[in-house]
Amino acid sequence: MGFTNGVTFDLDVSGIAGFFGGDESIAAMASVNLIRYRWLLGWYNSPGSYAVSKKYGIIASQRIWDGLFPGEDSTPAEALGLDGKHGPRFIGAKSGTAIEMTGHLSSLLFDHLKGSPSSPHATHESVSKYTSPRSSTLLPAATTAHPEAQYLNTLTFVQMDKQSGHMPPVGGDNVVMDNFIKQLGIGGGCAAFLTTGFSIAAAVIVAVLWNDNFCCLAIGIGIICNGLAAVIYGSATLKVIVPPVAADAVPGDGILIRGNDVVILQGPESKVASIIRGKYELTYPGGPPYHRIGFVSMLLTVQAFSQIVLLPVATLNGQILFLGTFALSWLYNAYLASVDRDKLQFSALRKVLGLGKVSSFEKRSFQKWASVVAASTFILHPIRPDAWISKLIPNSTPVWDKWRECLVLAVEAEHGGSEKAPMFDMPTHGLEDWTDKDKAQLKAQLDSAKIGYEWYLNQREPIDGIPDRKYD
Repeated sequence: MGFTNGVTFDLDVSGIAGFFGGDESIAAMASVNLIRYRWLLGWYNSPGSYAVSKKYGIIASQRIWDGLFPGEDSTPAEALGLDGKHGPRFIGAKSGTAIEMTGHLSSLLFDHLKGSPSSPHATHESVSKYTSPRSSTLLPAATTAHPEAQYLNTLTFVQMDKQSGHMPPVGGDNVVMDNFIKQLGIGGGCAAFLTTGFSIAAAVIVAVLWNDNFCCLAIGIGIICNGLAAVIYGSATLKVIVPPVAADAVPGDGILIRGNDVVILQGPESKVASIIRGKYELTYPGGPPYHRIGFVSMLLTVQAFSQIVLLPVATLNGQILFLGTFALSWLYNAYLASVDRDKLQFSALRKVLGLGKVSSFEKRSFQKWASVVAASTFILHPIRPDAWISKLIPNSTPVWDKWRECLVLAVEAEHGGSEKAPMFDMPTHGLEDWTDKDKAQLKAQLDSAKIGYEWYLNQREPIDGIPDRKYD
Protein backbone atom coordinates (compact mmCIF):
# COMPACT_ATOMS: atom_id res chain seq x y z
CA MET A 1 0.00 0.00 0.00
CA GLY A 2 2.82 2.40 -0.70
CA PHE A 3 4.51 4.49 -3.30
CA THR A 4 8.21 5.35 -3.87
CA ASN A 5 10.10 8.04 -1.94
CA GLY A 6 8.46 6.96 1.28
CA VAL A 7 5.06 8.39 0.32
CA THR A 8 2.26 6.08 1.36
CA PHE A 9 -1.38 6.09 0.37
CA ASP A 10 -4.21 3.99 1.75
CA LEU A 11 -7.55 4.10 -0.06
CA ASP A 12 -9.44 2.22 2.69
CA VAL A 13 -12.89 1.80 1.15
CA SER A 14 -14.12 -0.09 4.20
CA GLY A 15 -16.14 2.91 5.30
CA ILE A 16 -18.59 2.44 2.43
CA ALA A 17 -18.64 -1.35 2.34
CA GLY A 18 -22.13 -2.61 3.06
CA PHE A 19 -23.67 0.84 3.46
CA PHE A 20 -23.13 2.55 0.09
CA GLY A 21 -25.94 2.06 -2.47
CA GLY A 22 -28.51 0.78 0.01
CA ASP A 23 -31.59 2.34 -1.59
CA GLU A 24 -30.73 1.03 -5.04
CA SER A 25 -30.00 -2.45 -3.68
CA ILE A 26 -33.32 -2.56 -1.81
CA ALA A 27 -35.24 -1.52 -4.92
CA ALA A 28 -33.31 -3.99 -7.09
CA MET A 29 -34.06 -6.88 -4.73
CA ALA A 30 -37.76 -5.95 -4.72
CA SER A 31 -38.01 -7.04 -8.37
CA VAL A 32 -36.69 -10.53 -7.67
CA ASN A 33 -40.19 -12.07 -7.83
CA LEU A 34 -41.46 -9.90 -10.68
CA ILE A 35 -38.87 -10.68 -13.37
CA ARG A 36 -38.53 -14.27 -14.52
CA TYR A 37 -35.18 -15.86 -13.64
CA ARG A 38 -34.10 -12.68 -11.84
CA TRP A 39 -33.44 -14.81 -8.75
CA LEU A 40 -30.66 -16.62 -10.63
CA LEU A 41 -28.81 -13.43 -11.57
CA GLY A 42 -27.66 -12.11 -8.21
CA TRP A 43 -24.13 -13.53 -8.10
CA TYR A 44 -22.15 -10.31 -7.90
CA ASN A 45 -20.52 -8.22 -5.18
CA SER A 46 -23.34 -5.83 -4.40
CA PRO A 47 -23.18 -2.76 -2.17
CA GLY A 48 -25.88 -1.97 0.39
CA SER A 49 -26.05 -5.45 1.93
CA TYR A 50 -26.69 -4.13 5.44
CA ALA A 51 -29.64 -2.00 4.27
CA VAL A 52 -31.12 -4.95 2.38
CA SER A 53 -30.83 -7.21 5.42
CA LYS A 54 -32.62 -4.67 7.63
CA LYS A 55 -35.36 -4.09 5.05
CA TYR A 56 -36.26 -7.71 4.34
CA GLY A 57 -35.12 -9.38 7.54
CA ILE A 58 -38.34 -8.26 9.24
CA ILE A 59 -40.20 -10.87 7.16
CA ALA A 60 -38.77 -13.59 9.43
CA SER A 61 -41.17 -13.67 12.35
CA GLN A 62 -39.63 -15.81 15.10
CA ARG A 63 -38.33 -14.14 18.26
CA ILE A 64 -34.64 -14.56 17.41
CA TRP A 65 -35.16 -12.85 14.05
CA ASP A 66 -37.25 -10.11 15.65
CA GLY A 67 -34.28 -9.36 17.88
CA LEU A 68 -31.82 -9.21 14.98
CA PHE A 69 -34.16 -7.31 12.66
CA PRO A 70 -36.43 -5.14 14.82
CA GLY A 71 -39.40 -3.47 13.27
CA GLU A 72 -43.07 -3.96 12.62
CA ASP A 73 -43.81 -7.45 11.31
CA SER A 74 -44.58 -7.49 7.62
CA THR A 75 -45.85 -10.11 5.21
CA PRO A 76 -43.51 -11.05 2.35
CA ALA A 77 -45.79 -9.33 -0.16
CA GLU A 78 -45.84 -6.11 1.87
CA ALA A 79 -42.08 -6.09 2.43
CA LEU A 80 -41.38 -6.61 -1.28
CA GLY A 81 -43.88 -3.97 -2.40
CA LEU A 82 -46.55 -6.39 -3.68
CA ASP A 83 -49.20 -5.40 -1.16
CA GLY A 84 -50.09 -2.47 1.05
CA LYS A 85 -51.42 0.13 -1.39
CA HIS A 86 -54.77 1.73 -0.59
CA GLY A 87 -57.15 1.71 -3.52
CA PRO A 88 -60.06 4.01 -4.42
CA ARG A 89 -63.65 3.83 -3.23
CA PHE A 90 -65.91 1.21 -4.86
CA ILE A 91 -69.67 1.36 -5.35
CA GLY A 92 -71.48 -1.70 -6.75
CA ALA A 93 -74.36 -1.07 -9.15
CA LYS A 94 -76.08 -4.46 -8.92
CA SER A 95 -74.90 -5.86 -5.59
CA GLY A 96 -75.16 -2.71 -3.52
CA THR A 97 -71.59 -3.25 -2.27
CA ALA A 98 -69.88 -0.12 -0.97
CA ILE A 99 -66.21 -0.20 0.03
CA GLU A 100 -64.65 3.04 1.18
CA MET A 101 -61.07 1.87 0.60
CA THR A 102 -60.19 -1.00 -1.70
CA GLY A 103 -56.84 -2.75 -1.85
CA HIS A 104 -53.58 -3.10 -3.72
CA LEU A 105 -54.88 -4.55 -6.99
CA SER A 106 -57.54 -1.89 -7.51
CA SER A 107 -54.90 0.75 -6.81
CA LEU A 108 -52.68 -0.72 -9.55
CA LEU A 109 -55.55 -0.73 -12.05
CA PHE A 110 -56.78 2.74 -11.13
CA ASP A 111 -53.36 4.39 -11.19
CA HIS A 112 -52.46 2.92 -14.59
CA LEU A 113 -55.78 3.91 -16.12
CA LYS A 114 -55.50 7.39 -14.65
CA GLY A 115 -52.14 7.83 -16.36
CA SER A 116 -53.36 6.62 -19.76
CA PRO A 117 -54.39 9.16 -22.42
CA SER A 118 -57.99 9.81 -23.34
CA SER A 119 -59.42 8.27 -26.50
CA PRO A 120 -59.17 10.30 -29.72
CA HIS A 121 -61.59 13.25 -29.83
CA ALA A 122 -62.66 12.39 -26.29
CA THR A 123 -62.17 15.91 -24.97
CA HIS A 124 -64.83 17.59 -27.10
CA GLU A 125 -67.69 18.70 -24.94
CA SER A 126 -70.22 19.65 -27.62
CA VAL A 127 -73.51 17.78 -28.00
CA SER A 128 -72.87 15.63 -31.04
CA LYS A 129 -74.19 13.21 -33.63
CA TYR A 130 -72.77 9.80 -34.39
CA THR A 131 -71.90 8.07 -37.63
CA SER A 132 -72.31 4.62 -36.10
CA PRO A 133 -73.24 3.29 -32.65
CA ARG A 134 -70.38 0.81 -33.05
CA SER A 135 -67.85 3.63 -33.01
CA SER A 136 -65.37 3.17 -30.18
CA THR A 137 -64.66 6.90 -29.87
CA LEU A 138 -66.74 10.03 -29.70
CA LEU A 139 -67.23 11.64 -33.12
CA PRO A 140 -68.47 15.21 -32.59
CA ALA A 141 -70.18 17.21 -35.29
CA ALA A 142 -68.37 20.30 -34.06
CA THR A 143 -64.60 19.91 -33.95
CA THR A 144 -63.58 22.85 -31.79
CA ALA A 145 -61.01 21.34 -29.46
CA HIS A 146 -60.46 22.46 -25.93
CA PRO A 147 -57.24 22.00 -23.96
CA GLU A 148 -57.53 18.72 -22.09
CA ALA A 149 -56.47 20.47 -18.90
CA GLN A 150 -59.90 22.12 -18.84
CA TYR A 151 -61.61 18.72 -18.52
CA LEU A 152 -61.21 17.87 -14.89
CA ASN A 153 -63.39 14.74 -14.73
CA THR A 154 -62.33 11.49 -16.39
CA LEU A 155 -64.33 8.34 -16.98
CA THR A 156 -62.73 5.05 -18.08
CA PHE A 157 -64.72 1.99 -19.11
CA VAL A 158 -63.24 -1.46 -18.41
CA GLN A 159 -65.17 -4.48 -19.64
CA MET A 160 -64.33 -8.05 -18.67
CA ASP A 161 -65.95 -11.22 -20.00
CA LYS A 162 -66.06 -14.76 -18.64
CA GLN A 163 -64.05 -16.38 -21.43
CA SER A 164 -60.86 -14.32 -21.44
CA GLY A 165 -58.12 -14.53 -18.86
CA HIS A 166 -57.25 -17.23 -16.36
CA MET A 167 -59.50 -16.37 -13.44
CA PRO A 168 -61.59 -19.20 -11.89
CA PRO A 169 -65.29 -18.56 -12.62
CA VAL A 170 -66.44 -18.57 -8.99
CA GLY A 171 -63.20 -17.55 -7.29
CA GLY A 172 -61.93 -19.24 -4.18
CA ASP A 173 -58.78 -20.51 -5.93
CA ASN A 174 -55.38 -18.87 -6.05
CA VAL A 175 -53.93 -18.09 -9.47
CA VAL A 176 -50.19 -18.74 -9.76
CA MET A 177 -48.51 -15.86 -11.58
CA ASP A 178 -45.26 -17.55 -12.62
CA ASN A 179 -46.36 -17.83 -16.26
CA PHE A 180 -47.45 -14.21 -16.47
CA ILE A 181 -44.40 -12.31 -15.23
CA LYS A 182 -41.99 -10.85 -17.75
CA GLN A 183 -38.46 -11.99 -18.50
CA LEU A 184 -35.45 -9.73 -18.23
CA GLY A 185 -34.73 -8.27 -21.65
CA ILE A 186 -31.61 -8.95 -23.69
CA GLY A 187 -30.01 -5.73 -22.49
CA GLY A 188 -30.79 -6.53 -18.87
CA GLY A 189 -29.48 -10.06 -19.24
CA CYS A 190 -26.22 -8.85 -20.75
CA ALA A 191 -25.84 -6.31 -17.94
CA ALA A 192 -26.38 -9.08 -15.37
CA PHE A 193 -23.74 -11.35 -16.91
CA LEU A 194 -21.29 -8.44 -17.26
CA THR A 195 -21.73 -7.49 -13.60
CA THR A 196 -21.37 -11.09 -12.42
CA GLY A 197 -18.39 -11.72 -14.68
CA PHE A 198 -16.58 -8.61 -13.51
CA SER A 199 -17.02 -9.51 -9.82
CA ILE A 200 -15.72 -13.06 -10.38
CA ALA A 201 -12.84 -11.85 -12.55
CA ALA A 202 -11.87 -9.24 -9.95
CA ALA A 203 -11.69 -11.88 -7.22
CA VAL A 204 -9.44 -14.07 -9.40
CA ILE A 205 -7.19 -11.18 -10.49
CA VAL A 206 -6.47 -9.87 -6.98
CA ALA A 207 -5.63 -13.39 -5.79
CA VAL A 208 -3.49 -14.47 -8.76
CA LEU A 209 -1.73 -11.24 -9.79
CA TRP A 210 -1.31 -9.49 -6.45
CA ASN A 211 -1.64 -12.37 -3.99
CA ASP A 212 -4.27 -10.32 -2.13
CA ASN A 213 -6.24 -13.02 -0.39
CA PHE A 214 -8.01 -10.55 1.87
CA CYS A 215 -9.54 -8.61 -1.02
CA CYS A 216 -10.33 -11.85 -2.85
CA LEU A 217 -12.16 -13.08 0.24
CA ALA A 218 -14.07 -9.78 0.60
CA ILE A 219 -15.26 -9.91 -3.02
CA GLY A 220 -16.06 -13.63 -2.77
CA ILE A 221 -18.16 -13.11 0.35
CA GLY A 222 -20.10 -10.37 -1.45
CA ILE A 223 -20.75 -12.61 -4.46
CA ILE A 224 -21.92 -15.56 -2.38
CA CYS A 225 -24.08 -13.60 0.07
CA ASN A 226 -25.83 -11.52 -2.59
CA GLY A 227 -26.36 -14.58 -4.79
CA LEU A 228 -27.87 -16.59 -1.94
CA ALA A 229 -30.07 -13.63 -1.00
CA ALA A 230 -31.45 -13.39 -4.53
CA VAL A 231 -32.13 -17.14 -4.60
CA ILE A 232 -33.87 -17.18 -1.19
CA TYR A 233 -35.81 -13.93 -1.57
CA GLY A 234 -36.82 -15.00 -5.08
CA SER A 235 -37.86 -18.55 -4.18
CA ALA A 236 -41.46 -17.55 -3.45
CA THR A 237 -44.46 -18.39 -5.59
CA LEU A 238 -46.40 -15.29 -6.59
CA LYS A 239 -50.17 -15.75 -6.50
CA VAL A 240 -53.33 -13.73 -6.83
CA ILE A 241 -55.70 -14.48 -3.97
CA VAL A 242 -59.16 -14.71 -5.52
CA PRO A 243 -62.01 -14.23 -3.03
CA PRO A 244 -64.80 -16.82 -3.34
CA VAL A 245 -68.12 -15.74 -4.82
CA ALA A 246 -71.41 -17.57 -5.17
CA ALA A 247 -72.00 -19.34 -8.48
CA ASP A 248 -75.26 -17.42 -8.92
CA ALA A 249 -73.87 -14.08 -7.76
CA VAL A 250 -75.15 -10.97 -9.48
CA PRO A 251 -72.73 -9.20 -11.83
CA GLY A 252 -70.01 -7.30 -10.04
CA ASP A 253 -70.56 -4.14 -12.08
CA GLY A 254 -69.61 -0.94 -10.29
CA ILE A 255 -67.26 2.01 -10.25
CA LEU A 256 -63.95 2.88 -8.66
CA ILE A 257 -63.86 6.53 -7.70
CA ARG A 258 -61.14 8.78 -6.34
CA GLY A 259 -61.40 12.53 -6.60
CA ASN A 260 -62.62 13.45 -10.08
CA ASP A 261 -61.55 10.18 -11.70
CA VAL A 262 -63.96 7.28 -12.22
CA VAL A 263 -63.35 3.78 -13.59
CA ILE A 264 -66.35 1.69 -14.63
CA LEU A 265 -65.89 -2.04 -14.02
CA GLN A 266 -68.26 -4.36 -15.83
CA GLY A 267 -67.97 -8.14 -15.81
CA PRO A 268 -68.29 -11.34 -13.80
CA GLU A 269 -68.40 -11.03 -10.04
CA SER A 270 -65.25 -13.16 -9.67
CA LYS A 271 -63.14 -10.74 -11.71
CA VAL A 272 -64.51 -7.58 -10.15
CA ALA A 273 -64.13 -9.11 -6.68
CA SER A 274 -60.52 -10.00 -7.49
CA ILE A 275 -59.80 -6.37 -8.30
CA ILE A 276 -61.51 -4.81 -5.31
CA ARG A 277 -60.90 -7.53 -2.66
CA GLY A 278 -58.12 -9.70 -4.07
CA LYS A 279 -54.43 -9.31 -3.39
CA TYR A 280 -51.00 -10.62 -4.27
CA GLU A 281 -49.42 -13.21 -2.01
CA LEU A 282 -45.87 -14.56 -1.86
CA THR A 283 -45.67 -18.16 -0.65
CA TYR A 284 -42.21 -19.28 0.47
CA PRO A 285 -41.19 -22.94 0.92
CA GLY A 286 -41.71 -23.90 4.54
CA GLY A 287 -43.93 -20.89 5.22
CA PRO A 288 -43.76 -18.87 8.45
CA PRO A 289 -41.64 -18.13 10.41
CA TYR A 290 -39.46 -17.87 7.27
CA HIS A 291 -36.20 -19.10 8.78
CA ARG A 292 -34.49 -19.09 5.36
CA ILE A 293 -35.15 -15.39 4.95
CA GLY A 294 -33.85 -14.71 8.44
CA PHE A 295 -30.72 -16.75 7.76
CA VAL A 296 -29.88 -15.11 4.45
CA SER A 297 -30.59 -11.65 5.91
CA MET A 298 -28.10 -12.46 8.65
CA LEU A 299 -25.59 -13.46 5.94
CA LEU A 300 -25.98 -10.04 4.34
CA THR A 301 -25.20 -8.43 7.69
CA VAL A 302 -22.14 -10.68 8.00
CA GLN A 303 -21.09 -9.58 4.51
CA ALA A 304 -21.21 -5.92 5.47
CA PHE A 305 -19.13 -6.28 8.62
CA SER A 306 -16.66 -8.81 7.23
CA GLN A 307 -15.85 -6.49 4.32
CA ILE A 308 -15.29 -3.66 6.80
CA VAL A 309 -12.73 -5.87 8.57
CA LEU A 310 -11.02 -7.27 5.46
CA LEU A 311 -10.63 -4.19 3.28
CA PRO A 312 -8.24 -2.18 5.50
CA VAL A 313 -5.65 -4.98 5.25
CA ALA A 314 -6.05 -5.40 1.49
CA THR A 315 -3.60 -3.95 -1.03
CA LEU A 316 -4.22 -0.64 -2.75
CA ASN A 317 -4.73 -2.37 -6.09
CA GLY A 318 -7.18 -4.78 -4.48
CA GLN A 319 -9.12 -1.96 -2.88
CA ILE A 320 -9.38 -0.16 -6.22
CA LEU A 321 -10.66 -3.29 -7.93
CA PHE A 322 -13.07 -3.96 -5.07
CA LEU A 323 -14.40 -0.43 -5.48
CA GLY A 324 -14.78 -1.13 -9.21
CA THR A 325 -17.00 -4.15 -8.50
CA PHE A 326 -19.11 -2.00 -6.20
CA ALA A 327 -19.42 0.73 -8.83
CA LEU A 328 -20.54 -1.65 -11.59
CA SER A 329 -22.90 -3.49 -9.25
CA TRP A 330 -24.36 -0.18 -8.12
CA LEU A 331 -25.05 0.77 -11.75
CA TYR A 332 -26.74 -2.57 -12.38
CA ASN A 333 -28.81 -2.21 -9.20
CA ALA A 334 -29.78 1.29 -10.30
CA TYR A 335 -30.94 -0.18 -13.63
CA LEU A 336 -33.10 -2.76 -11.82
CA ALA A 337 -34.39 -0.07 -9.46
CA SER A 338 -35.49 2.02 -12.44
CA VAL A 339 -37.86 -0.71 -13.61
CA ASP A 340 -41.47 0.30 -12.91
CA ARG A 341 -42.50 -2.46 -10.51
CA ASP A 342 -46.11 -1.29 -10.40
CA LYS A 343 -46.23 -1.59 -14.18
CA LEU A 344 -44.84 -5.14 -13.98
CA GLN A 345 -47.45 -6.04 -11.38
CA PHE A 346 -50.27 -4.60 -13.45
CA SER A 347 -49.02 -6.27 -16.63
CA ALA A 348 -49.22 -9.68 -14.96
CA LEU A 349 -52.62 -8.90 -13.46
CA ARG A 350 -53.92 -7.76 -16.84
CA LYS A 351 -53.05 -11.12 -18.38
CA VAL A 352 -54.76 -13.03 -15.58
CA LEU A 353 -57.93 -10.95 -15.89
CA GLY A 354 -57.91 -11.07 -19.69
CA LEU A 355 -57.89 -7.31 -20.10
CA GLY A 356 -56.66 -5.52 -23.17
CA LYS A 357 -53.80 -3.06 -23.07
CA VAL A 358 -54.34 0.12 -21.10
CA SER A 359 -54.48 2.12 -24.32
CA SER A 360 -57.43 0.02 -25.56
CA PHE A 361 -59.67 0.94 -22.64
CA GLU A 362 -62.26 3.57 -23.46
CA LYS A 363 -61.52 6.81 -21.64
CA ARG A 364 -63.32 10.12 -21.82
CA SER A 365 -62.71 13.49 -20.19
CA PHE A 366 -65.68 15.65 -19.21
CA GLN A 367 -66.05 19.22 -18.03
CA LYS A 368 -69.00 18.46 -15.77
CA TRP A 369 -69.37 15.84 -13.06
CA ALA A 370 -73.02 15.46 -14.11
CA SER A 371 -71.83 13.97 -17.42
CA VAL A 372 -69.76 11.36 -15.57
CA VAL A 373 -72.68 10.42 -13.34
CA ALA A 374 -75.09 10.16 -16.26
CA ALA A 375 -72.74 8.06 -18.39
CA SER A 376 -71.97 5.60 -15.59
CA THR A 377 -75.66 5.31 -14.68
CA PHE A 378 -76.73 4.53 -18.24
CA ILE A 379 -73.93 1.99 -18.72
CA LEU A 380 -74.36 0.13 -15.44
CA HIS A 381 -78.14 0.50 -15.00
CA PRO A 382 -78.10 0.13 -11.21
CA ILE A 383 -80.94 -1.61 -9.41
CA ARG A 384 -81.93 1.63 -7.69
CA PRO A 385 -80.87 4.51 -9.94
CA ASP A 386 -82.07 7.16 -7.49
CA ALA A 387 -79.94 5.80 -4.62
CA TRP A 388 -76.99 5.31 -6.97
CA ILE A 389 -77.13 8.89 -8.22
CA SER A 390 -77.46 10.20 -4.66
CA LYS A 391 -74.22 8.46 -3.70
CA LEU A 392 -72.39 10.22 -6.51
CA ILE A 393 -74.11 13.58 -6.10
CA PRO A 394 -75.35 13.90 -2.52
CA ASN A 395 -76.36 17.56 -2.95
CA SER A 396 -79.92 18.09 -1.72
CA THR A 397 -81.16 21.26 -3.38
CA PRO A 398 -84.24 21.83 -5.55
CA VAL A 399 -82.10 21.97 -8.69
CA TRP A 400 -80.24 18.72 -8.01
CA ASP A 401 -83.36 16.94 -6.75
CA LYS A 402 -85.17 17.76 -9.99
CA TRP A 403 -82.10 16.81 -12.03
CA ARG A 404 -81.94 13.40 -10.31
CA GLU A 405 -85.62 12.91 -11.01
CA CYS A 406 -85.14 13.67 -14.70
CA LEU A 407 -82.11 11.38 -14.96
CA VAL A 408 -83.92 8.48 -13.28
CA LEU A 409 -86.80 8.84 -15.76
CA ALA A 410 -84.31 8.90 -18.65
CA VAL A 411 -82.54 5.75 -17.40
CA GLU A 412 -85.84 3.91 -16.95
CA ALA A 413 -86.92 4.95 -20.44
CA GLU A 414 -83.62 3.72 -21.92
CA HIS A 415 -83.59 0.36 -20.15
CA GLY A 416 -87.36 -0.18 -19.86
CA GLY A 417 -87.98 -1.15 -23.47
CA SER A 418 -89.46 2.17 -24.46
CA GLU A 419 -89.28 2.92 -28.17
CA LYS A 420 -88.86 6.59 -27.39
CA ALA A 421 -85.35 7.78 -26.68
CA PRO A 422 -84.72 9.47 -23.32
CA MET A 423 -85.32 13.18 -23.38
CA PHE A 424 -83.25 15.79 -21.58
CA ASP A 425 -85.56 18.74 -22.13
CA MET A 426 -86.61 21.06 -19.35
CA PRO A 427 -89.55 19.74 -17.28
CA THR A 428 -92.89 21.38 -18.03
CA HIS A 429 -94.19 21.27 -14.48
CA GLY A 430 -92.91 21.84 -10.96
CA LEU A 431 -90.85 24.90 -11.86
CA GLU A 432 -93.47 27.59 -11.32
CA ASP A 433 -91.73 29.12 -8.30
CA TRP A 434 -88.19 28.77 -9.66
CA THR A 435 -85.96 31.71 -10.41
CA ASP A 436 -84.41 32.16 -13.83
CA LYS A 437 -81.02 31.36 -12.29
CA ASP A 438 -82.23 27.99 -10.99
CA LYS A 439 -83.82 27.16 -14.33
CA ALA A 440 -80.61 28.02 -16.15
CA GLN A 441 -78.62 25.81 -13.78
CA LEU A 442 -80.98 22.88 -14.30
CA LYS A 443 -80.82 23.34 -18.08
CA ALA A 444 -77.00 23.32 -17.96
CA GLN A 445 -76.90 20.13 -15.89
CA LEU A 446 -79.42 18.41 -18.18
CA ASP A 447 -77.22 19.31 -21.15
CA SER A 448 -74.28 17.78 -19.30
CA ALA A 449 -76.31 14.62 -18.67
CA LYS A 450 -77.09 14.45 -22.38
CA ILE A 451 -73.38 14.52 -23.17
CA GLY A 452 -72.88 11.56 -20.84
CA TYR A 453 -75.80 9.75 -22.50
CA GLU A 454 -74.30 10.25 -25.95
CA TRP A 455 -71.01 8.75 -24.78
CA TYR A 456 -73.00 5.80 -23.46
CA LEU A 457 -74.57 5.35 -26.91
CA ASN A 458 -71.10 4.84 -28.33
CA GLN A 459 -70.50 2.01 -25.86
CA ARG A 460 -73.96 0.42 -26.02
CA GLU A 461 -73.48 -2.19 -28.74
CA PRO A 462 -70.15 -3.48 -27.42
CA ILE A 463 -71.79 -3.69 -23.98
CA ASP A 464 -74.83 -5.62 -25.18
CA GLY A 465 -72.95 -7.77 -27.67
CA ILE A 466 -69.80 -8.51 -25.54
CA PRO A 467 -67.51 -7.41 -26.98
CA ASP A 468 -66.68 -5.90 -30.27
CA ARG A 469 -63.14 -5.04 -29.17
CA LYS A 470 -60.11 -7.28 -29.18
CA TYR A 471 -58.12 -8.40 -26.16
CA ASP A 472 -54.51 -9.47 -26.42
